[in-house]
Parts: sequence; C-alpha cells; structure tokens
Amino acid sequence: RRARSKDLSLFSQQIAVMIKAGVPILQSLTALSRQTQKESLRKVIHQVTRDIEGGDSLSIALAKHPAIFSPFFIAVVRTGEASGRLAESLAFLADHLEQNYLFVRKVQAALAYPALILVAVIIVIILMMTFVLPQLIGLFVDANVALPLATRIVLAITLFWRDYWYIVIALALGLGLVARSYLRTTEGRYTASTYILLF
Repeated sequence: RRARSKDLSLFSQQIAVMIKAGVPILQSLTALSRQTQKESLRKVIHQVTRDIEGGDSLSIALAKHPAIFSPFFIAVVRTGEASGRLAESLAFLADHLEQNYLFVRKVQAALAYPALILVAVIIVIILMMTFVLPQLIGLFVDANVALPLATRIVLAITLFWRDYWYIVIALALGLGLVARSYLRTTEGRYTASTYILLF
C-alpha cells in the first residue's frame, strides 16, 4: 500500500535535516529505519539502504518501491542528486507532501457532513420502501382509482424492492467494488479528477 503523505513528509524532512547536517546518506537511512514507527515504511527504508550499499543511487533505490514512492517523488530526488541539492529537494518534498496531507484532510472534513446526510437519506428511503409504502399499496388497490404515472413508478419500485431486495444489494455491492478497483487505476483516477474539475 502507498504510504500516507504524512509519513513520507516526515521521512523526507528527517533525511533532509540529517543530510544538511553532514550525515552520510547511508547513516541517515539507518537512523531513520530505527526511528520510523510504521512497519511497512521501516522495511522499505531498510531495503533502500541495502540497495545503496550495493551501488544504487537514492533515486534508483527508491524507484524499486513504486507502491510507496510516486514518480513525482522519484523525479524530485533524481533532480536533487543531479544538481547537488539533494537536501533542498527533500525539504521541498516534505513541504509539498505536508500541504497535500492538509488539503486532503480539509476535503475529507468538508465531505463528511454531506456523506452523513446522504447515508441518512438512503436509510430513510429503504425504511419507507420496506415498511410504509407496502401498506399504502393495499389502500390504492382497494380504492380502485387511476394513479398518476409517478405514483405507479414509485409503487413498482417498492414492489421490486420487496421481492428482490437481495438482488439490489448484491448489485450495489458489486458496482461499488468495481468502481473502487477502477478508481485505483491511473485511468480511473484521471477520469474521476476530470469529472470533479468539470462539475
């Protein structure tokens, strides 16, 4: 799994400070691997340290873990190595990732209330279709009157939900899993971002 922006920001900041202080890259990584609390990131840092000991540069060693370090992260590190300003590049990454983390938290906080309202509305609709509307169907049948199209549609949906609710739930779960898998792909993230910017 990709590490959180907060974890990578802290990693970049710590290693930038140590490199600025004149600590060699291998010693910096060794110290970080002992201090990092996230187990998955600790293992990656340990492997990166071994790859550098084997002759790889930092950018090449990091590029072997694409699930943790994004292409942007690798490109900035590579630029820092080529220009001799690795500490500055890592400090820039730390600031960028911190800002990204704060932005995501703000978006999540802003979407929490609408999401809660949406869930409440869905629950209310399900309760009405399960307990309230089925009782009204009998009243409409006994009245023997011509119902408006909108009312007939609502009643048809209610009857379908009453008889085939398990199919609806299965389809919803299946579509949710498919959408989740698609959004994890590069194309899916690009498509979702495009629609968000448009609407």
